[in-house]
Amino acid sequence: NGELSQVPVELSSEKVGIVFQFPE
Repeated sequence: NGELSQVPVELSSEKVGIVFQFPE
């Protein structure tokens, strides 16, 4: 999901990390 990868790291670094760990 390209949209998920565009999530600002500054706003949700933890959430982004999870997205990278479980890419769809």
